[in-house]
Amino acid sequence: MAVLLLLWLAALLASSSAYAPGFDYFVLALQWPGTVCRSSAAGGPCCSSNACCRSDRIGWFTIHGLWPSYAHGNGPTCCNNADFDMAKISNLTMELQKYWPSLYCSSPSLCSGGHGSLWAHEVTD
Repeated sequence: MAVLLLLWLAALLASSSAYAPGFDYFVLALQWPGTVCRSSAAGGPCCSSNACCRSDRIGWFTIHGLWPSYAHGNGPTCCNNADFDMAKISNLTMELQKYWPSLYCSSPSLCSGGHGSLWAHEVTD
């Protein structure tokens, strides 16, 4: 299931970048929840908007992000000015919460006026 989720995310990022200059590769960043949840950079060990407070502790690496990148440095950002629509991925919510939960207390989308979920931040920024 995780492989299918990653393939879907790669396709989503590729299609959202269709109007931007091409990119050379994807960067997949994983994170260990136990370390992130103890970090002060994550806003402390627990807040109402992150998965660090879940009763079922996450015992596997989770996705932090999947980003298109250029060989010479950073990748495209804010490519299509489209607002993130949670309804379009509602059938994936359970898998996203399992494999790509927000472990940070705040992850606003820079391309959506500073509003939105971790997924909005990762997909649109």
